[in-house]
Amino acid sequence: MGYHVASILNHCFSKEKSNDYLEMLLHHLCTIYLYGFSYMTNCLIGAVVSLIHDLPDIPIAWTRAWSESEYKTLTAVSFAFSLLVWLYTRLGMLPYIIYVSTVRLEVYTVSPYVQPIFGFLLSCLFCLHIYWYILCLRILANFFTKGVAEDL
Repeated sequence: MGYHVASILNHCFSKEKSNDYLEMLLHHLCTIYLYGFSYMTNCLIGAVVSLIHDLPDIPIAWTRAWSESEYKTLTAVSFAFSLLVWLYTRLGMLPYIIYVSTVRLEVYTVSPYVQPIFGFLLSCLFCLHIYWYILCLRILANFFTKGVAEDL
C-alpha cells in the first residue's frame, strides 16, 4: 500500500502532467481504497488484486528495459508477450474475481455494504484496464504498420 500512496503523491505533486493523468489518478485512488478497505475489513481481496496487478508488471518492466536498447524487434516481441499476460490476468482473471467477490460470495466482512464498494472499485479498475489494453494494441499496430512505437 505504501508503494501506491507514494505513487499517487508523486503523480499529483512532482510528476509532469501526462496525457493519461486522470486515468492514472483514478487507478491510484481505486487501488488505495481497495487496499485500505480490505485491510480495515480483514478481507483478502486486496491481496488478490495485488497479485493480479503485479504479475503483468514483470514483462512490462522487461519491455521498458528492451525499449531503451537498439533491439526493437525484441522489444515488440516482449511487448506482445506483456499484452498476453495483461489479457489473461487483468482482462480474464479480474472479471472473474469481481463476479466471485461481489455476487457469489455471501461472506460479509463488516457490513453487507462493503461488498458493493469492492465491486464498484474493481469494476473501475477493469474499465481502465480495457481502455489501456486498447491503447496498447494501437501502439503495437503502429509498430507493425509504421515501424514506430510511440505513446498515444
